Amino acid sequence: MPAEWGSLELLTILNYRSDKFVDVANTERFKVPAYTRWDIRANWRSSSQKYAATFYVTNVLDEIAVQMWSPREGQTSPWGTLVEPREIGLSVQ
Repeated sequence: MPAEWGSLELLTILNYRSDKFVDVANTERFKVPAYTRWDIRANWRSSSQKYAATFYVTNVLDEIAVQMWSPREGQTSPWGTLVEPREIGLSVQ
């Protein structure tokens, strides 16, 4: 990028989490499946440093996955949390 256009920084983060067991006995039925999460971000700053913009995409693959869950004694359904869905955003300063 020409210097008069400013500066551009690109960042990408790829996280992989393998199968995870939520109980100490590593019971197969309580296994949380593996998932991959990929985030990208682009930061631009004007050459005068007066203006900046950030464009980002979180969970690029839009993979729906269980982040963590826990069986509850005496209840028919477990308690847990899901990975956030894909999010696209732009911030201008």
